[in-house]
Amino acid sequence: MMTSQTFFKVTTTFVVTFLLQLSGLVGISEAEGNDEPETVTLTLHPQAAPTPPLKYRLLPSLEKQFPGNAAVFYAKVFAERQSTSHDNEFWFEHPELLSAPLGELQNNEVVLKVVAHQGIFALLERASYADTCDWQISQVNAPYYSILLPEVQRTFAFTKVLALKTRYSLSLGDYDASLTALQSGFGLSRNIAAGQTLTHPVVGSLTAKEHVSQLYTWVQQPSSPNLYWALTALPDPFIDYRTGFGMNQIILERSFSAFENIHSDNFNSNYWNEQLLEIWEAANRELAGVSSRKLMPLEMLTMKVYPVAKRSMLDEGYDLEQVESMPVSRVILMYEYRQFQRQLEERYPLTFLSYPEAIRRLNELQPAASDPLSLLSPFDFSMSVEQVLHRKVQLETKIALLRVIEAIRMYSAENNAKLPESLGEIKLVPIPDDPMTGRPFSYKIENQTATISLDRSAEKPNRFKITIVEEQK
Repeated sequence: MMTSQTFFKVTTTFVVTFLLQLSGLVGISEAEGNDEPETVTLTLHPQAAPTPPLKYRLLPSLEKQFPGNAAVFYAKVFAERQSTSHDNEFWFEHPELLSAPLGELQNNEVVLKVVAHQGIFALLERASYADTCDWQISQVNAPYYSILLPEVQRTFAFTKVLALKTRYSLSLGDYDASLTALQSGFGLSRNIAAGQTLTHPVVGSLTAKEHVSQLYTWVQQPSSPNLYWALTALPDPFIDYRTGFGMNQIILERSFSAFENIHSDNFNSNYWNEQLLEIWEAANRELAGVSSRKLMPLEMLTMKVYPVAKRSMLDEGYDLEQVESMPVSRVILMYEYRQFQRQLEERYPLTFLSYPEAIRRLNELQPAASDPLSLLSPFDFSMSVEQVLHRKVQLETKIALLRVIEAIRMYSAENNAKLPESLGEIKLVPIPDDPMTGRPFSYKIENQTATISLDRSAEKPNRFKITIVEEQK
């Protein structure tokens, strides 16, 4: 079981497997094995766009930015948290407070303790104003695969307190304070994603979804400002995976010197034998941490892999004499390296396409095979591009859906608290398509209730029933 002292590592499959169950964030849980839609009922109130349209923002405006490193302020938040250890229970407990009715928050003892720590919220707000966030990953003098990421683990706790502050402020009708907490939260998500590993944007996306989830509560408050333009002004994509994927392309070189020198002919067979042994031993250490499985003895593995590696190099155009003149250990390492790089080269460009197009092209490729003989498999260097695309589009879908909801509130304000018969009736602002399908959102109206249904593969809740309540005059 995960504890507060267990830290994520640079390698990423670990994160995909365990992240959700360890986060303690209700809003980012994912249902498994159930195709039945999960319905949420939203009661909206008519609300026109503010004047000026960007009166409210979900990220701090440029005039608030200052030269500085946000990571420094997050480190100070952690230190501040350590000094208030007697109130630590919320940092890793009580996820139910993030979905509790607003009316139950104002007199809750845990909530009042958390929101009283003004120093923590001031630091989180200050961090969101810094113009850079450098987690100093590249400065760590250790094999890249072994680097621990305690800052990633800690940001889940920061996300929880900010989401709680958002909800508590909404319960008081204090939209300015709620918006400040949202800005700090969205800024935190973007700053997490700036880390130089693929783990960082994955976590950034997950934490951002928690703050987006709080907006479903925002839009149901009777006098809440309309955030259509604030949502529209968010960066697209909100979380940028390019740095993470870029680092993944050189993760082998950053982890083992053998791969830094893989194309050099200046090393003898002793060097390559030592490098192969080093990686084999490291792979067994990685396996020892998660299972009782071990790699087969190196001599036996070499006998099995070398013929495959040799054939692969010949198929790529290497001369037979050239291959046979290479040390066996180098041929095996070159094969491992090329197999890893080939998967990235085929799949990484697809992350720049729309989700429907990327998935279509991904399905045309041969599935990425899992090689039980691979020396690299214990390190979990790779993350499925399909998994990354899915997490990316889940966040984009939530943001697009909220834009639709706010457009409906605009329409209702102009049309006597009525719902549009179709989304095409809304002319005040553009209506985004569903990022998951590339088509308009499914919208139906019956008995004064609108239903927006998402694709069945969308994260739940994936069906929203909307009613409009006219303000009493």
